Amino acid sequence: MISGEPQEPGEEGAQSEGHYFELFDLAPVGYLILDEKRLILEANLTAAALLGLERSEVVGQPLTRFVFRGDQDIYYLHHKQLSDGALPAEACELRLQRRDGALCWVLMRSALAEGSDGTQTCRVTLDDMTGRKQADQTRAGREQRLQMILQTAPDGLNMVDLQGRFVDVNDAFCAMTGYDRDELLRMEVQDVDAVETEQEFAAHTTRIASRGADRFETRIRRRDGRVIDVEMSVKYLDVDGGRLFAVCHDITERKQLSTLMTARAEERRNLAREVHDTLGQLLTGLSLYLKLAQQSCPDDLAATTDHLNQASALVGETFEQAHRLVADLRPPVLDGLGLIPALRDELEHRLRPVGVVATLDASAHPAPLPPEVATAAFRIAQEAITNVIRHANARHVDVTVQPTATSLTITIDDDGVGLPDERPDRLVGGYNALGILGMQERAGALRGSLEVTPRHPRGTRVRLSLPLDGGAV
Repeated sequence: MISGEPQEPGEEGAQSEGHYFELFDLAPVGYLILDEKRLILEANLTAAALLGLERSEVVGQPLTRFVFRGDQDIYYLHHKQLSDGALPAEACELRLQRRDGALCWVLMRSALAEGSDGTQTCRVTLDDMTGRKQADQTRAGREQRLQMILQTAPDGLNMVDLQGRFVDVNDAFCAMTGYDRDELLRMEVQDVDAVETEQEFAAHTTRIASRGADRFETRIRRRDGRVIDVEMSVKYLDVDGGRLFAVCHDITERKQLSTLMTARAEERRNLAREVHDTLGQLLTGLSLYLKLAQQSCPDDLAATTDHLNQASALVGETFEQAHRLVADLRPPVLDGLGLIPALRDELEHRLRPVGVVATLDASAHPAPLPPEVATAAFRIAQEAITNVIRHANARHVDVTVQPTATSLTITIDDDGVGLPDERPDRLVGGYNALGILGMQERAGALRGSLEVTPRHPRGTRVRLSLPLDGGAV
């Protein structure tokens, strides 16, 4: 319409009414007008689409027909409070049932109005929130599953803020500390940490936030006063001002076993020293006196000389047995020169005499190893070599040593009879259950692993892996 043209009487009102109905129909939310009996007088296209119906199928129907049966009480309560004047234009959430039976969530707002003829009407808006509800349900389900995983996890889990206050804990962490959940959520890390001071914890927290994660060993003081050793894996989360999520694994038994193994190794070392120093000196003195007796014995006492010669030979044999015992208790090569020379000496003196060709690949020579790691690696390799000699009927043995900055791996391959049925859990080939169990326990004490697997076409592989970062005290 060109501005300035004269308008026909009533044309402006008709145009405004057309605009109103156009906005009414094309609105992104559903609009309904109900009469006093809550029958639908008018519905826009969006409202009809929400119900999966034509507009003509909606008009004249009670709104309750489309409200899901399980939400009828919500609808009636909403309109009762609206009629009582308690909730003018307030909203409620409920489900509508479409023609195809599907449910859609809507946010319903209602307001009372007076029609042109003086009758009361109710204006209703329906805002489709099905997508949001589904997203909420999906998120709630995901959070529920996550909570189930966290609560049933065998390791202790906790989350703290950057001030060290516990924000969340799982059941395993409660059992680990001896406190219940409500108590822990009123506590701080310093209440259970038996190692770090408040200042050290603050500095450590800053480092974790900067690096993003950390893994370390510490000690926790339980409610009953007992102190336990734990391994902590901590991750920084950039949420809610910063959070630290920690996985706590109780390593008390492992530490005790490692301490016991270290003590046993020291005992063996001391015993070997005593055998070497004390028994060796006694045998040396006895040998000297036997030689003097032989030299001073008259020639006509042939029988006596013969006995002295036999005694002297017995002393020599005892010397050899004592040296062998000392080597078994604590190989002097391991203490003096390290793991690689000790392995080379073991292969040379034990495999070559029985006709087994042995090779040692230690081109990547490890740095000086922690004593407990070197001892465990040597003893496990020694047991594997013993199995080869006794049962494997092998011709070749290949030993490979592969060190890294954080671990040591030793692989022992033989071409013997192998593992029948690929079952190293019972007497098979050269590897019996007790032998494997002993090797596995020794490796496990240092957070290591031991695998015994068949080789093809024949033979067995023993693969040992030991960490170098604090597996033992």
